[in-house]
Amino acid sequence: MHHHHFSGLLKKSVLGIGLFLGSNAMAWHYSAVRAAAHEMADAAEHAHIQAEADRHHFSRYEDQAVSDLHSLQDSAEHLHHQVESYREDQHHTQHDFERLARDYNDANYSMRRAHFGQHVMRDWRRVQYAYQTLADEYYEGDDHGGGHGDHGDMCLGSGELCGRRGSANCCSGVCVARPGPDNNFCR
Repeated sequence: MHHHHFSGLLKKSVLGIGLFLGSNAMAWHYSAVRAAAHEMADAAEHAHIQAEADRHHFSRYEDQAVSDLHSLQDSAEHLHHQVESYREDQHHTQHDFERLARDYNDANYSMRRAHFGQHVMRDWRRVQYAYQTLADEYYEGDDHGGGHGDHGDMCLGSGELCGRRGSANCCSGVCVARPGPDNNFCR
């Protein structure tokens, strides 16, 4: 009797792993990721430069947004380079994307509080669109993508990384603490 139970669990585990790996393998569209990574790097650079030039209140919100955009630009350029270098290997670039996601979430939080002009916000919308495309590719097929697009681009869905600032980024209002550097995720 125990053997039969174990065999059933083993089959379910193998099936679950196969579905996870299979869905991720099918989800990876290199040309879309490459184009989105390029756009993300370009848009993040433009947004950072424009925000730096557009600061007029010199508030802590603007300071934080410029700092977060600088971090986002760095991680976007790094991801772009990695995607170009490793082409078909999604798993090699997964951690690079997760770093980008944390920096994006922090910048998204900051950008909602800072008051920049239209040209900065236009570049920021380019960043958001490129990030959405990347997130759809990296999270398709697992449970991280549950909330993408459901609430516009102002909050994060279930399973998405909520960065160092926490619950204000989550659609649910709950950012669950997880051990490790910036591993917190939305409930």
